[in-house]
Amino acid sequence: MASFLVFCLPLYFVMKYHEEPGGKLPWCNPMMSFTFSGVYMGVLTFFSYILPLTIITFTYIVISRLINRSSAFIKLMKKEGKPDNEQRLSKIKSVRLRQNERAKKILTPLVLTFAVTMLPLNIFRLIMAWKEALVEQHVKLMW
Repeated sequence: MASFLVFCLPLYFVMKYHEEPGGKLPWCNPMMSFTFSGVYMGVLTFFSYILPLTIITFTYIVISRLINRSSAFIKLMKKEGKPDNEQRLSKIKSVRLRQNERAKKILTPLVLTFAVTMLPLNIFRLIMAWKEALVEQHVKLMW
């Protein structure tokens, strides 16, 4: 519900739907001032790309640091291990090191995939929001 209120509801006040007779494709264009539409698109880009990417990146950095500390601690424990339970502890420590590496291998592509796949949409959105000539050119092509 919150997503609808933040991202979709403002479109009712920003865009106007046009349907032309004769089988032409319907299209939308800004019905408010172009500056207001640009601000809306900027806010939309901030909340749908910049803010999530910042949160994901910050979380990734925090988790990576914790994993690195954990791995360093486990390696230190391996060096200073006691001989009585050496085999059992060594096996547990090796499993934990593999789990740490696997976690980093999963997290890195997630952050990069979000950043790379969402970037073109947001660049396009900002260009269309701030370059009125491109929107007018699209409208002329539709007619």
